[in-house]
Amino acid sequence: MKTPGNNTTRGRGLIRNSHGNLAEFAPAFTIFIMAGVIPLICSLIIPVRFCIAQGLIDQTTQRLSRCEKMSLACKIFEEDEQWVDFLTLCGLKTKDKHLSILVVGSSDQGVEIEQPAVIDQRLLPAAGSPSHSYVLRLKANLEMKPVFASCLLPIPGVTTPLKVALKSDRVWENMSCDPETRQYYVNE
Repeated sequence: MKTPGNNTTRGRGLIRNSHGNLAEFAPAFTIFIMAGVIPLICSLIIPVRFCIAQGLIDQTTQRLSRCEKMSLACKIFEEDEQWVDFLTLCGLKTKDKHLSILVVGSSDQGVEIEQPAVIDQRLLPAAGSPSHSYVLRLKANLEMKPVFASCLLPIPGVTTPLKVALKSDRVWENMSCDPETRQYYVNE
């Protein structure tokens, strides 16, 4: 029974306050946020960052593989920090980056040559029969910043940094010789 100055109701012998809903709702809402919304946000942010990083590294490798000379590709790789700056804006810190050329023969045995270096004469294309494929390889070790800064539970990518190693390969496109030096552009 309700009286004019009392906000309580009687039901089955218990007195219940009608304003107690907030005390019941707040813990349930907190558990929902902690167990449902935060993992959902993290499961969306980490793959998006990974895809952005892989796409940027693929684009950079493709741009470098279209350079006229290998020395020019190495120079652009060292001097152009635009893709590294964009990765930093996306929450990815570049720990180290590495450019090399992979020479793959007919037996699928590859030789990775660090750049800048001179490719051995026996690995260069012969005058009439190019028996090797030349692949430009870019490797980058990245560290993905955590989505939430917390030291309660160490979860890589969510509360602690996530280390990612990415690699991109593109075929070197200019297999011609320099008319002045008689050297292959891939070897200059």
